[in-house]
Amino acid sequence: MDNQTMFQRMRMLLGERFSLRGQIFTLIEILADEACVVLRGNGPEEPIQLDQFGRPLRRSGTLEMVPVFAADGEALSEEMLELLASRVQ
Repeated sequence: MDNQTMFQRMRMLLGERFSLRGQIFTLIEILADEACVVLRGNGPEEPIQLDQFGRPLRRSGTLEMVPVFAADGEALSEEMLELLASRVQ
């Protein structure tokens, strides 16, 4: 399967929740050019996001980027395999 097909299939996982390093994350974006996925944390300790003037605006989960491929560029990375195995129903 080529990389483009893999990223298209991964788009079906957008919005799904996963457990990674003991925290729950939601998959919010797939960056094909950078070969990574972006996760937003769903924990109770979500930091407060500030607006452009430094005023509190809303609570926002922490962002994590997980590489899709290992260093060889062929196999899935260990983090990606762990993420896919930890889908929260």
